[in-house]
Amino acid sequence: MNIQEALPNFVKLLEERISLARVSSEEDLRFTFLHFLTTTGSCKHWEIECEAPLPSYQGRHLDALVFGASGRELAMEFKFHREKWSTPPKPKLAGEVFSDLFRLGEVHARFKCACCFVYLSDRTMCDYLKTKKSGCSNLFSLQEGAKLELGASSLNGKSLTFLRSLKTFFNPIEVTVLLKVKIEEMELIVISVEHIPDSVYDLD
Repeated sequence: MNIQEALPNFVKLLEERISLARVSSEEDLRFTFLHFLTTTGSCKHWEIECEAPLPSYQGRHLDALVFGASGRELAMEFKFHREKWSTPPKPKLAGEVFSDLFRLGEVHARFKCACCFVYLSDRTMCDYLKTKKSGCSNLFSLQEGAKLELGASSLNGKSLTFLRSLKTFFNPIEVTVLLKVKIEEMELIVISVEHIPDSVYDLD
């Protein structure tokens, strides 16, 4: 499933919700994206499974999984961070982002399906993630079309709070920024994730 060309349609939907102050949670972001998929003909509503169980990790789930004629076609994780609502420390929120990316890397290794991370943040969190202090500047400073490899070495120097948020996921991955756009006081980033082969995470 190739959704990159249709992503501007998702942006229009999200712009409308944000202008009406109707984005207040991760669930709002997920609903808007899934609505975008079904209304653009990318998939049928019955092909989407929300909170899909993650194999080999009891009690953990993917935010959404899209099935097609050949099986799993698209796995998705969503995050929405607003600093003023966030009681957890910022390093914990940053670690949660990496946890989702590494989790998608494992899904890609297992099922060879497309994997997509959709992230919306307010200006405060966006600015923080681009600083060296956050440990995420190499990722969040990327422009559209840019790629970056992440793995165990990417965790060097990260705080204990950051590392605890990873929840055991350390899958070596390559990320590509499909979309990066500012919407009012927020920034939307859509990232594709692929597993880097020839590692201990390969199941061959």
